[in-house]
Amino acid sequence: MHGPAVISGATGGIGSAIARSFVVDGTSVVLLGRHQETLDVLARRLQSVSRSGVWVDTERVDINTSESVNDAAVAITTRHGPPRSLVHAAGDHPVMPVKDTTDADWRTAFEGKFMGAVRLIKAFEESLRSAKEGSIVLISGLFRAEPSPMFPIGSSINAALGALAKAASKELACANVRVNVVDPGPVATTRWMHTCEELAAYGTSDANEINEKTMSRIPMGRLARPEDVAAMVRFLCSSDASYITGGSFLVDGGMAAGLA
Repeated sequence: MHGPAVISGATGGIGSAIARSFVVDGTSVVLLGRHQETLDVLARRLQSVSRSGVWVDTERVDINTSESVNDAAVAITTRHGPPRSLVHAAGDHPVMPVKDTTDADWRTAFEGKFMGAVRLIKAFEESLRSAKEGSIVLISGLFRAEPSPMFPIGSSINAALGALAKAASKELACANVRVNVVDPGPVATTRWMHTCEELAAYGTSDANEINEKTMSRIPMGRLARPEDVAAMVRFLCSSDASYITGGSFLVDGGMAAGLA
């Protein structure tokens, strides 16, 4: 199967690392995002490191609406056929305890990260089934299995993504389409430092101190690199993982306290 990898949230720190990993490995990609100019900049950067015959395409999409996602799926499959891989790395959530959240906070976060995953799976399911092969990977997070009082929205969404992946994996296995979840711990991106700043607003430590304390709790002594997450995604989308579906995979340097 030689279709592209389709990646939502492609211009983010994790998404762009995933896209680069595919391109360097010899797989063409379609980058999904809301801002065409940002997509174009990333596409040019990735094309400059790609192998001969590997291409980089873009598709402007708003994953918050089914119409936009469905239109994007039709456009992509018309140009390139069924995707080889579908990776959902889009979505964000605020840092705050339950008492400070609003209904709008919950709705906004669920629309992008959880319903975005639902929309993408639905939009590409028919083409993946027709190819009789494919891999779907949802980027969740450490708090899927270990909810945090400062991340109630993210914890809930990540748990829901795990349930979605498990259900979809059972539904699509007969078509040889695999569905898995990757749970990164803290990742060294610009977004992580923003998270530290948000946490600092609720305590007595500043963002740098929170970052240092977090690293001290990681047995491997550092934050995950975006490339660490990308390597796991690429493995799950490869033929080496052809019998792996319905699973969740930590990329956290040993930070999680529980068993997977």
